[in-house]
Amino acid sequence: MSPVRSIRPYRRVFASPLKTGAGAFAERTGWLLREESNGRVSFAEVCPFPGFGGETPGWRDSLKEWSEGSDLMLDEQEGCLGFAGWSLRQVLPTEVNVSSAILVKSVRELNTESLSRGGAKTIKVKVGVGNRSEERQQIKTLIGEAKGDVRIRLDANQVFDLGQTADWIEWASDLQEIEFIEQPMPVGSEEMIFDEFGEEARKIALDESVVSEASLDRFLDMDWPGPFVIKPSLFGNPESLIALPESVRGRLVLSSAFETGIGFSWVLALADQLVGKKRDHGLGTRGWFGADGLDGWSAGTHFSGEITEERLEKVWNNAAVF
Repeated sequence: MSPVRSIRPYRRVFASPLKTGAGAFAERTGWLLREESNGRVSFAEVCPFPGFGGETPGWRDSLKEWSEGSDLMLDEQEGCLGFAGWSLRQVLPTEVNVSSAILVKSVRELNTESLSRGGAKTIKVKVGVGNRSEERQQIKTLIGEAKGDVRIRLDANQVFDLGQTADWIEWASDLQEIEFIEQPMPVGSEEMIFDEFGEEARKIALDESVVSEASLDRFLDMDWPGPFVIKPSLFGNPESLIALPESVRGRLVLSSAFETGIGFSWVLALADQLVGKKRDHGLGTRGWFGADGLDGWSAGTHFSGEITEERLEKVWNNAAVF
């Protein structure tokens, strides 16, 4: 019997505009996928993010072709389609146990109260958007109040030049609580950074630079020493990540691209499979929208429980009103 396939579009409005290196976003859109085959129901999500990746030539036509019942294998596609294809092959129910950093929009929100939200031990905060001295003082104040029981990731959103990057690395070198500086310079500056800092680049995490298997391979060939922030829902079929040596998997930080609870569930499943609780990922994206019933998981910094057909079906049904 041929599989029964359905696609449902969704639109989510951010509670307050999301400001990124690619601009400000007031809403998030995408498509939910549902497939029934041989008595089994599976779900996936296709959610490219302008400025961050996931789109490949002809992807809309490929998605339409899949929905009409063709033999097109989505997991053989690149970008958001590849992740959706992988998601459709996962078995339900499946258990996850994953920890995340908390995402703080600005240093003004940095305080010990931030740590109390969901028991957070790792905080990601944007820097380079205000007065440098004030940003640094706020960071040091938090470190002092937390008495060493905190890890901080500084997200520069590609706004630094080489001199500013060097200045922040030097400042952070005396603070063991600072885990890394995320994407300090624009995409395309990686070789310049590596030539300048060498092994010191271990304190620099690449984010927007790593959008596909090909880009990750490029930096592995370069012997990039720092972490890699991966947005699985935009990256493609994650089997290439699963196949990486453990030494490389340990440097992966999985990040949410503000998926609904369907795509987010499969990001959690991948995080659990890759490194489990050995690292706090970047998954603090629940609760950034209005109460639309599409989050699928409660906001927090720890996600533990089962991904079930019922959980994903609920998200699918809630998308019907948009």
